[in-house]
Amino acid sequence: MNTSEKDPVLKSIAQYSSGNIFRRALGLAYAILKPKLLTPELYGVWNLLSLIPNYALFSDLGARQAMRFDVPYHEARQETEKSQAVQSSAFYGTFYLIAVFALVLILIALVIKTSWVIRAGLAAMALAVLIEWYYEYRTTVLKGYQDFRTVTRSMYIRATSAVVLGIVLIYLFSIYGAFASVIISNLIAALYVRLQLPNRPKGPELWPTFLRLVRKGFPIMLFGLLILLIRSTDRFIIALYLTKRELGYYGIAIMFFGFLMQIPGSAREVMEPRLMEDLSRGDEDDSLREYFFKPLINTAFYIPFLIGGVVFITPVFVRFVLPRYSPGVPSTQILALGGYYLALAYIARGILVAKNLQMKAVGLLALSVVLNVGLSVLLVRLGYGIEGVAAGSSLSFLSFFALNYIFIRWHSPYALEDWKRCTEAMVWPFLLMCVLILLLRRAARAAPLPEPAADLASLVVFYVLMYLAAHLAARRYHLLSRIGFLHLWSRAIRRKD
Repeated sequence: MNTSEKDPVLKSIAQYSSGNIFRRALGLAYAILKPKLLTPELYGVWNLLSLIPNYALFSDLGARQAMRFDVPYHEARQETEKSQAVQSSAFYGTFYLIAVFALVLILIALVIKTSWVIRAGLAAMALAVLIEWYYEYRTTVLKGYQDFRTVTRSMYIRATSAVVLGIVLIYLFSIYGAFASVIISNLIAALYVRLQLPNRPKGPELWPTFLRLVRKGFPIMLFGLLILLIRSTDRFIIALYLTKRELGYYGIAIMFFGFLMQIPGSAREVMEPRLMEDLSRGDEDDSLREYFFKPLINTAFYIPFLIGGVVFITPVFVRFVLPRYSPGVPSTQILALGGYYLALAYIARGILVAKNLQMKAVGLLALSVVLNVGLSVLLVRLGYGIEGVAAGSSLSFLSFFALNYIFIRWHSPYALEDWKRCTEAMVWPFLLMCVLILLLRRAARAAPLPEPAADLASLVVFYVLMYLAAHLAARRYHLLSRIGFLHLWSRAIRRKD
């Protein structure tokens, strides 16, 4: 794919984010219906088993992630044969690894002394991870070619089929229908990307190519695994120290938080391959400004719009749609605030990879996982329940970003004014956001309005004040063009090139 044919970064982010948001929105609707169709016990089983595919993706030891960076790097240099060699090596090497993972799941299902539901679930997950491996491999190649249009369409297809099949099959076959819906929806999406990217690997390459990918991608994989651990540790702690009911309440926080993190995650997916292309031309200073400082500052100003939406809309949504889950509202709001710093941490990974600092950073960043577990367990034992778990996770997000930022700063001792400006620009938007949320929530409780109307009015005021702050800040921070979440999206939609 010719790099001249690529969509601009902003448009690609908007397209890819729209697919992620559509998938998350349908998933939210599906998650609302799922507890109504399953008993609490079966719903708890589903929540535990559904984590397996997330962890299975890391069985590739980072080779797939390395491929995602190497493909655009070689394509930018018109090294087609090297690009194809990378793709072939990643295909066969990761297949053998995921096959071992699936085999282990099947063996566990055969020997474990547990219910038939869990055994069937493990067997179903074994098949699901194989199909998902193929889908993820193909979409990773497409991302390497920066064909985010096809990736986005596949996300629409996958999300729609998962929800439609899930509702029908769960209604007919209970949790076994949930297992079947995962397999079938993954298969439909995999067939679609197979048709859109018909080229097949030419044959298994020599292992040195695959081992080189693992050496490069393993630290990237560890970084992603750290993020997954930070984001999922809270569920394990609740399952161990609290009840299944409270884990269900916390499911609201998980849903909204996943929705919140879609745009930062999408921005990272789009920018990282382009960062590798630019670095192939050897301009580190400009790359640091374009792919680190500028995205950080923009994220610091647009993410409060999403966080404010979650904080003020969640009580209204739960009140009218899921009244049984109202105990989960405070933990949702706490976790959303911590999302500010996790969103910023997403931006940092590309620079770590570009500077080949991932392995050096992993040991330091693992401290955030330890902090997450320690704080969450401590707060639970002090009686703070799921709100304490959410607070522990949020503080670990802050530490995760702070350690990333300090580490990158230590290894990039230049552009001092940019570092100073960026640090300042990331601190005060968070403080302003927290102060506004606190004051507006207090004002809403004291206002002579129904609670839902007061929350929605507070959200409008919050948006106006944050937009004015962002508009004024644009004059000081020259790295920002015209900012604001609504403008970001309208500009992306208007772009025709």
